[in-house]
Amino acid sequence: MTSANTPKREDVEIFIRLFDAHLAQSSTTTSSPESIIPITYRDDTNSPSDTVDPTAQLELFKSKLPKSEQEYFGRLAEQRRSAFHANQAQRRQAYLHSLLVQLPPFSLSQQDKAHLRSNSARQRRLQDLQTFCKRFCTPSNIGVRPFFAALKRLLEAQSSDRYGRRLQWLLDDAVLMETGGDDFMQSAVYILKAVLHFEENKPLDRATLNPFSDEISTKPNEQDTEGVENSEILRIWTIPAHLGNLECASLARIIPSHVLPKRGKGSSPAYANGALDRLARDDEEQQSLSIVELPTGSLRYAPLTTASRDADYRGGWIEWIIDWVVSFVRIH
Repeated sequence: MTSANTPKREDVEIFIRLFDAHLAQSSTTTSSPESIIPITYRDDTNSPSDTVDPTAQLELFKSKLPKSEQEYFGRLAEQRRSAFHANQAQRRQAYLHSLLVQLPPFSLSQQDKAHLRSNSARQRRLQDLQTFCKRFCTPSNIGVRPFFAALKRLLEAQSSDRYGRRLQWLLDDAVLMETGGDDFMQSAVYILKAVLHFEENKPLDRATLNPFSDEISTKPNEQDTEGVENSEILRIWTIPAHLGNLECASLARIIPSHVLPKRGKGSSPAYANGALDRLARDDEEQQSLSIVELPTGSLRYAPLTTASRDADYRGGWIEWIIDWVVSFVRIH
């Protein structure tokens, strides 16, 4: 004996299939159209046509519901929506993990490192970053703006380094997974790892992270995604040793200034008022890992146990002159 407010089983099954198809159709992260299941009705006189899209079918179905059943189907819709978003979050986490695994750990021979410092390699990095920015860093693409703003500030901060220390970017995986879709996530990971050669370290759980004392694993990430897909994860991206100050400055200039907050278009807050000097001094005197906030995530100096930057990270006089001329031409 069923309650008067309990809908028929076949109506519940139809609603679930319609609602799931509607979610799959409306989601920008749906990987394939096969998830939209064809709908078959027992009563063709009371059901919408199979040729209508799932959203229209769902609206027509809901319009025919008696008021006594609307609350039930409303709760059911929320349950299905929550399950769908959880599944999508797990899929994005697995996709990010696969992208990181496909790019090998940063381990280069001396010959490879010498090539990365060549003029041709530097030009290639500039060109690839410029292509990436032209595609995604547009005024209308607001969702990815914090990512580009943070990357710009990070490179600017590293370009002013006077201690030969590498900076680390503590970035939530959600910034890569949820701000610009799969295409952006794939391109951003490729830029960070394969083009700029950032070192990607073991992720940390935001809830348990103590940024002033936690040690960072220098091993490449091999963590299974099972069980972490729904948690907030901070991943540590370390600037490679071969990126010198001048190249970091050139790379930072590639990223348009419109990504920065209006109040931050002047000097970078990452090293304004000697912030980086304080970071280095605190790290050496107190062994702390002080943090400076970025538009998304935060930066800090890598631990003292981490390899320092290449000896000529400041560049020579000729490089300084060339860089000054290039920056002058860009401004004018």
